Amino acid sequence: MMAYTTSSDRPFKQKRRIWAFWALTVAFVTFQLIAHPSFGSESLFLTLLAQFGTLLIAFGIIGRIWSTIYIGGRKNSALVTQGPYSITRNPL
Repeated sequence: MMAYTTSSDRPFKQKRRIWAFWALTVAFVTFQLIAHPSFGSESLFLTLLAQFGTLLIAFGIIGRIWSTIYIGGRKNSALVTQGPYSITRNPL
């Protein structure tokens, strides 16, 4: 197994996947900032529910970014049990 120490050592497909992930994240955040709910502002419950869903998605994205940054080049060379992987049952 080969360990990647820097971002320039990563395979092309992984670099492309990381850039696509960041582009989708920026697109999602931009959409959330400019979009308005289609069900109208008369329903406070639906507005709060939509905002809560957006918050959950944001936490998921932040967790994914934290995990991706934390794992770095150690993915294929070592068992990682620290950081975000310390709170899951399946450390990478």
